[in-house]
Amino acid sequence: QIQGFIEDFPKLLPVALKRVSDFAAGFGIVIPGNVDALADRARSTLQKGSMQSLNPVVNAAKHFFSSVAGVLLAFLNLVIVPIFFFYVCRDFHRSRAHVFRLIPPRQQPYARTLFHRIDEVLSGYIRGQLLVAGILSVIFAVALVLLNVRFGLFIGILAGFLNIVPYLGQITGLVLALVMALVDFEGFGKIIGVLGVFAAANFVEGNFITPKIVGNKVGLSPLWAILALIVGGKAAGFVGMIIAVPLAGVLKVLFGEILLKYKS
Repeated sequence: QIQGFIEDFPKLLPVALKRVSDFAAGFGIVIPGNVDALADRARSTLQKGSMQSLNPVVNAAKHFFSSVAGVLLAFLNLVIVPIFFFYVCRDFHRSRAHVFRLIPPRQQPYARTLFHRIDEVLSGYIRGQLLVAGILSVIFAVALVLLNVRFGLFIGILAGFLNIVPYLGQITGLVLALVMALVDFEGFGKIIGVLGVFAAANFVEGNFITPKIVGNKVGLSPLWAILALIVGGKAAGFVGMIIAVPLAGVLKVLFGEILLKYKS
């Protein structure tokens, strides 16, 4: 399916555009039905429009190129991050030994215990995220195959594992599934089914699967896991949502130790 998707998607995209054009025509909205016609309309608008009318076009172009730059940067990160992660893993034991040499000998047993508990929280979070991604991959793949969406197995697995980054997987999977549903358009049943699958999966994942699985892995109740996601999103946006739960788990370990010292 991956090979077929790579080969066929450039041919299927114009078909989906034609479907959208035909549907919009029913409401009196004229949208060019192919990429060349769309480019010609943009060119004629640029030639005929005044500078004032060009402002929306210029702004749209700026947003477009900003988005392209963002995609290229994200791709670069996909290449750089695994390389960085490899070298961190390779040198981790030497770095850890160096850190422990800076701790007074009588405090080293306690420090090792504390670091071990933090390590359990972070590694549990990673395992929890991978487990959630696996569950979502199965849900999306099975649902899209049952809906008879073209390349449904591949799109479902891709959407599930990209969901390690919040919202990325579900948005990507939804767009690709809708394009395929438009290509094989036989009525609105399949489109409604695709929208229903992703809406239901988003609700179940956000309110039950992630808080229960990831929260348990890091020692947080579902309530505290949801609260951590809300606070992280408000404080630091997208990045905050990614680091909120593991950071909350680490803080729980540290505050637990502080409270224990205080009581003793």
